[in-house]
Amino acid sequence: VLFLIALIVYLCVQKYKKTAYVYLLTGVVGCVLVIGSFGKQQSGYFVYQSSTGGFNWLMGANDDMTGTFAPDVFKKGKPGYAPGEYTVFQLDSIWKRRAVEWIQENPGKYVASIPLKFVRLYWGDDYLSGILGKGYMYDLDSVSKSDFIKRLFLVLFRSLGYSIMMIGFILCLVKLRKKIFTAWGVPLWVILLGTGMQVLI
Repeated sequence: VLFLIALIVYLCVQKYKKTAYVYLLTGVVGCVLVIGSFGKQQSGYFVYQSSTGGFNWLMGANDDMTGTFAPDVFKKGKPGYAPGEYTVFQLDSIWKRRAVEWIQENPGKYVASIPLKFVRLYWGDDYLSGILGKGYMYDLDSVSKSDFIKRLFLVLFRSLGYSIMMIGFILCLVKLRKKIFTAWGVPLWVILLGTGMQVLI
């Protein structure tokens, strides 16, 4: 959805002809029909995109949240535990409802968690954890200061390429900051809006 919005805004800013909008929407509708029809054939439901909204939202809206991936919330006795037979859509609805209820009861704690989610979203991009050992990015509340520093170093070292690109990205933003609100900056808003959605859930 974010990419679609960005494309429409870009077409408006660049003053494309109306036929460009027709081509864009025709392609979108066509993809939705093809993927949705295939999903209905396989599952009985017209599904044209994946959705982990409830799953992710509840991990970031409970008393034991860590600001990152925390599947323990779905264990027995935790808010995400839902015994019984449910479809993925029913489970998604249950988890969203429980997340909203927690946020309504703990608005201050939810808002205070946003900076932590932002930091943990961008502090590293380590896909080597499956080979080099995993678990060091989570459960940080119970580790010592020296162990925390060691884990932070491992994240930065194993994410060296990502870190270099991130620094370059930030430097480019500073240098080209005046162009952010022009047509040049439209793709950037996909990242900004996506980041906003991520830290909120």
